[in-house]
Amino acid sequence: MGDDEAPNDVAWMYGDAGSGWLASLNPMRWSKALTFKECLEQLKDVKENDDRPILLCMPADGPGVDTPDRFENVKGAMKAIMKNKKAQTKAAKKGETPEESETRKTREKAYKKAFGQKRPDIRHIVTLMLENRTFDGVQGQYMQERYDSGEVERSQWDQDGQDLYSYVNQVEGPDGPVDFPVWSWAADDADLLSKDNMSIPAGPAGPVEKFHFLNMCTYGVMRPEQSHIDDGPSMAGFAQQYYTKEKANTESYPKDDAGDDIELLPGIAGTDFDPESTTLGVARSPVMHVYRKEQMCVLTDLMEAFACSDTHFSSAPCQTWPNRLFASCATCYGYYNNLPYVNPNGEEDELVYFQSEAVDKVGAFQKMMSSYDLDTVFHRLEANGVTWGIYHGQAALAVITTKLKHELWDISDNVGTLEEFAADVETNDLPEFVWLEPNYDPASPAPNDMHPPANVLHGEKLIKDVYNILRSNEDVWNHCLFIITCDEGVGSFDHVKPPAAVDPVNGHDHEYEGFQVDGHPDSMTTNPFTRFGTRVPNLIISPFVNPRTVVRPKGPSGEEGDAPYPFDHTSIIRTAFDLFLADPEMHLTERDRAAPSFVHCLESEIVNPGPERIECPDFDDTPGERNKHTCHGLTDVTEMMKTGFSGTQMDAKWTTQAAAMFGI
Repeated sequence: MGDDEAPNDVAWMYGDAGSGWLASLNPMRWSKALTFKECLEQLKDVKENDDRPILLCMPADGPGVDTPDRFENVKGAMKAIMKNKKAQTKAAKKGETPEESETRKTREKAYKKAFGQKRPDIRHIVTLMLENRTFDGVQGQYMQERYDSGEVERSQWDQDGQDLYSYVNQVEGPDGPVDFPVWSWAADDADLLSKDNMSIPAGPAGPVEKFHFLNMCTYGVMRPEQSHIDDGPSMAGFAQQYYTKEKANTESYPKDDAGDDIELLPGIAGTDFDPESTTLGVARSPVMHVYRKEQMCVLTDLMEAFACSDTHFSSAPCQTWPNRLFASCATCYGYYNNLPYVNPNGEEDELVYFQSEAVDKVGAFQKMMSSYDLDTVFHRLEANGVTWGIYHGQAALAVITTKLKHELWDISDNVGTLEEFAADVETNDLPEFVWLEPNYDPASPAPNDMHPPANVLHGEKLIKDVYNILRSNEDVWNHCLFIITCDEGVGSFDHVKPPAAVDPVNGHDHEYEGFQVDGHPDSMTTNPFTRFGTRVPNLIISPFVNPRTVVRPKGPSGEEGDAPYPFDHTSIIRTAFDLFLADPEMHLTERDRAAPSFVHCLESEIVNPGPERIECPDFDDTPGERNKHTCHGLTDVTEMMKTGFSGTQMDAKWTTQAAAMFGI
């Protein structure tokens, strides 16, 4: 960098014009803002004619802005200018301001002290949390090949050692019990990437989400007793629960010309008991389906190019909102469903509750208005000088489901759209901790959250776009950790049994006990927050990770295999605290205090620039028939948002406010 391109100006004055702030209060005595070169030339003239002490401001935004430094002679002042210029030039080459450079050095020292190794120069953690898929569902077939080859050993939580396609769930059908195996479309299927084949699980049931029925999937009972917990999850109830929901759905299913219920359809539309009717020759359940690696082409490319973990579990066996609360608050305030659902007819039949989307409005209002009083990861990072931003598609659940929604005006500059994310990457304005959210609304032409029954290629395209955006700016990419996961498994099959978890403790003391079916978690048969939910997808993408890495938690010995807990969503919080604060004691609750961090998979230097771009195959964007899911309750709000101002969609701030007003 030449002198004329010096990144900062200098202001100087004679020392006898005053001292300290007395001097800075008199702007007339200051020189105008100068380049380093100009200042040195003036000081050379001073040295020839005057030997008085010198006051310098470096850098200076104008006279009187900064507290000046006093030097006893011109020689000392000139040495300081040269040193400052060198530091500024070095920082500019790193894409840093002097303040950022000092912050980086402080973090490096603290990190080395806390973890005994050099800190990777990560300046941005970017997390994209998608919706409702399991690890087996989207990454299991790829990983099975690596287990089979002997390249990768199974984790300490995956000790059954079975081939993925050997797992079965039994369903009590019209003619007796039938085994439903894990299945995929054939690799040579001409329609492998068709919209229907990329939208499983679909059919008349839709996904199974509520807490009690997720218990049925993993434990075989809706309300596990301690004996069930002691025996461990069976992972045998996914297909049965899906079929139960299909049967219950027939009441609202379309009628034929005679007014009778239409029979449940065979094939991919629902549970198919007849092996002869399927091209694969097996009985098929949508929830036992797993995608081939060729279908999950973007995830496969990124697993090959970077890293993944097969030990990342959802934080609780619950719906979307509780798991997203864990990701931002390290607790979910004792809520095991999104909202307090009720039986609309007051009936005892649990199948009515199973189908019900009716909400206890008083309980929902109390939940939304009174239950978010703990810090989020965003609050804690900001309090320690770390910048953050939330970028969303249609609405920010990280705002709506936390106490941030009560701070809308204060955080408006922190919340934006995915389009603004792309712009901030391009201009090097990306915050340090970044949270990305997809389009959630199932009525959208392109719901790219991956929530069944959305075409997962929409979600893959979003992942591809985010990667390519980050990769397009070397200043951002060379200091980036990009984490991708899903919030929960929505009742789709995964074979690894969720282990015990640490109760977050904080957040269980809110007045909502009468509004949930089973009341307060402390009064339930077993605490739902002392166990994880099913495994979820995971990608760890960074120039600081080696290709094809499989990331596992480290135990007390520093090795894999004796880690007390697997990764969960609070591991993202733990990683942010470790990298940005270098404080192993910093935590929000007992859950993130115990959570393993992802930092152990990061090399101290850049080892893997990765592909310059990744691609996703073209696919049909035409909206089709979609089963409504009420995981987020966005449909009514979406319609309201479209009216906006002058008939246009509201901007990000107003969108978030509108969603919060509707209590979703």
